[in-house]
Amino acid sequence: MFYGNISGFTVSLYTTLTAYALADNKAQNLILALLLTFAPAILLLGVISSFVLTGDKAAVMWGFTCNAITIMYYAAPLSTAVSVIRSKSSSSIYLPMCIANLVNTLLWIGYGMVSAIQQGPREHIQIQA
Repeated sequence: MFYGNISGFTVSLYTTLTAYALADNKAQNLILALLLTFAPAILLLGVISSFVLTGDKAAVMWGFTCNAITIMYYAAPLSTAVSVIRSKSSSSIYLPMCIANLVNTLLWIGYGMVSAIQQGPREHIQIQA
């Protein structure tokens, strides 16, 4: 799993640094604040999952973390949607990003379907306190 995520991490880092360099001061401050908030949080979760939690509990913690990140990722364009509705103009929607999001979503759906077919029915993970 580690090696499969290296390319995703590299592309994400490149995109973030490119956006940072091209952004105005207000957006740069926001990007910096988000990086300084989320990077230590993810590092802390990594330490917790490595040294405090075991097996299923660590998997559930990362599952909730990934779900929260995904919700934030897909909710981020809602501010653009509000401005589109108010101005009745879709000029603020960046078509390449919409296409990238669509492809990303379709790939995850495909991955989930293939995984479900390969693994068959699975029992729910039970967590004991």
